[in-house]
Amino acid sequence: MLPRFSLVNSPLIVGLLSSSMLFSSVVNAMPDRHIADPLNLNTALGMGLDTNGLNIGGQLGFAQQRINATSALDGDTWQINYLYSPLSSGQGWHFSAGVEHNHTYTQEGKFNHYRYRLGAINETNLAGNIKLFSQLSADYVDIEQQSQLNNGGANLSFTFLKVWNERWYNQLIARGTMALDGHDRYQAGAKITLGYRLSRQWSWELAYRYDFDKVERVENEETSWVFGVRSQF
Repeated sequence: MLPRFSLVNSPLIVGLLSSSMLFSSVVNAMPDRHIADPLNLNTALGMGLDTNGLNIGGQLGFAQQRINATSALDGDTWQINYLYSPLSSGQGWHFSAGVEHNHTYTQEGKFNHYRYRLGAINETNLAGNIKLFSQLSADYVDIEQQSQLNNGGANLSFTFLKVWNERWYNQLIARGTMALDGHDRYQAGAKITLGYRLSRQWSWELAYRYDFDKVERVENEETSWVFGVRSQF
């Protein structure tokens, strides 16, 4: 998932970095998980470039869980995420949590915020070799110097992964967020990805993304093309 720096980020973080160019080195990869699977557990280091500059990050994977962190080079924006994914359960629920430092844009200007999130992901196998990852989560956004805008919200995200053959795959993500405590906060987004596996270890992705955010009376809308490279060993 390649979210832009706004009020909230994508609930499913598939890759190592939220950036337009991704390079990573991975060990202990899961052979039964596709390289683009959101629940793929691995250990990785990486860096990437996007419109906000250089991002660096890393991911530490275990048998049933992973921890990953990403940050802009200047440390202005960062996020830490945790995933618990019991391999023995197959299809079922997986649990995630995260904290991020980012920005909220209002009529008074740009303010730092911290977002705390807790949720669960359900994995379902559909017809046609399609996997569906549904995530429902709750979050709380703490905005510095604008405590009247602090709010709690609900997030719903659907990720479809279609593997056509050993080389080609598609991914479609649709997501939405809204406040639950009377604040006028909404977010919607979608991203479609075409991926090609050069080998089991390497793949490239070309994606088109749409994002819409509204906080009180301030609206932001953005579309963008994204290119990424994944490595897995």
